[in-house]
Amino acid sequence: MEKITEQDLQVMIEKMVQMRKQLGISRAELSKRTGLNQRTIRKMEASLNRTYAYDYLKIVDVLTMQMLENDLKKGVL
Repeated sequence: MEKITEQDLQVMIEKMVQMRKQLGISRAELSKRTGLNQRTIRKMEASLNRTYAYDYLKIVDVLTMQMLENDLKKGVL
């Protein structure tokens, strides 16, 4: 498995924030869906931090599922 670089993390965070905003999901809603503290989400979106790697994956999972649900409702899939 390749090591994740700081640049990779930055891209991941930027895409995560972009997805959240595109889906119209607030940090408060994301907090409810992931079980993560809203302050933690704000910190994660503001800076690179490898200690949050597992939490990043939780957020991406929620956002991906929401995108899939939206596509299914639209009849795209």
